[in-house]
Amino acid sequence: VCVGRLERSKGVYLLLDALELIHSALDGSRLGQWSAIYYGVGAEEEKLRKMIEVKGLGRFVDVKHSPRMYDVLKTTSIFVSPHLVENNPSQSLLEAMACENAVVVTDVGDTRLMLSDEHGLIVNADKYVKGFIILIECISIYFVLGSSFTYLLIITYPIIFGFTIFS
Repeated sequence: VCVGRLERSKGVYLLLDALELIHSALDGSRLGQWSAIYYGVGAEEEKLRKMIEVKGLGRFVDVKHSPRMYDVLKTTSIFVSPHLVENNPSQSLLEAMACENAVVVTDVGDTRLMLSDEHGLIVNADKYVKGFIILIECISIYFVLGSSFTYLLIITYPIIFGFTIFS
């Protein structure tokens, strides 16, 4: 799930590119149980909806609105924040963490004031797609381990979290 204003600076197209690559990389075979949902409104909403269809992602990517995101986040597994230039203290990020979502965020603005490498996957925007693919590949482990998932990722992928790849 991605929550926020649907604006270019919020990275809505960065996430869409990641979802397109994941769809191609996984050949759709492991995406049957998946859905990716943008929650928000904004200037890019109509264009985003069109791009979802053009990229052939309409069967598992959607755009919705909800006034009660906490209730939504209690039902999701992964929270993504693909901001390109800012991430001021994010209420959605804090709520997602409280709901034990695994998080993938870009390393911009105040992200590191709210999140450490021990509690989520923090990547540079230019490496975001690769980081997100790694998280998707490990999702079955997440369903087994829940909130312990990020710690397993750190143990399983020490080079990534040692900043050899993503920093």
